[in-house]
Amino acid sequence: MRAILQEYSSSSSDGEEEASVLPKPTTWLEEERTAPDPHEGRIRSFPHEEGAYATHVYVTVSASEALAQKVRYARQQLLRSFPSLHEIEEWHVSCSRTVAIRAPQIESLRRSLSHSLRRTRAITYRFGGWRSFVNDEKTRTFVAMEVGFGAASFRSLIRAVDGCFVRHALEPYYADPVPHVSLFWCLGDACDTLDPILDAFSRLEGGEDASFVADVVTCKVGNRRFEVALRPGTATDRT
Repeated sequence: MRAILQEYSSSSSDGEEEASVLPKPTTWLEEERTAPDPHEGRIRSFPHEEGAYATHVYVTVSASEALAQKVRYARQQLLRSFPSLHEIEEWHVSCSRTVAIRAPQIESLRRSLSHSLRRTRAITYRFGGWRSFVNDEKTRTFVAMEVGFGAASFRSLIRAVDGCFVRHALEPYYADPVPHVSLFWCLGDACDTLDPILDAFSRLEGGEDASFVADVVTCKVGNRRFEVALRPGTATDRT
């Protein structure tokens, strides 16, 4: 989606950016109708509704050289069986589903997330094994790495986000979430074919995995974002 929100500006004391004025939804709807199809066969996870904005809460993953090497190796191996495999350019750990919210909810959700997460400590985490996931509609399969160390802290963060979503009558995340970073995707349900390959990746890998720190939570509304800074120091997690 494009041009949904005007620029967020002026950082607040909670560490997030605030929204200004929303344009009329028809602005971006007209742009989408005339633009080339950018979706590569993907299907919306919920019906389009005028005046509704796709919203997603997540933690951005900054690539380390060690992680980048694993991704390059995985891509080379997977392309042999899945030549139509697509790379995901922006790596993140999801803390919510992608839901549709209406304009009057945006500021309320921003304040709710800021209030609920301001006492949450930053999370130190590492990635573990490889795994495939399929979306609810079974129209896309994702190749991902699970969060190993730090997973319990991520689940606590997800529960806090869930509370904000429920208060706004939005669907919460999965009941038993598996924190992960999705790195590739393909159309359809390919889990049965992918899983043996990914199991082999996990068995072959060794050495010390890089550590990452999640110290900012991002909420994306349309193509604009606001951020909530987590407390300095890191959560204790022996997962």
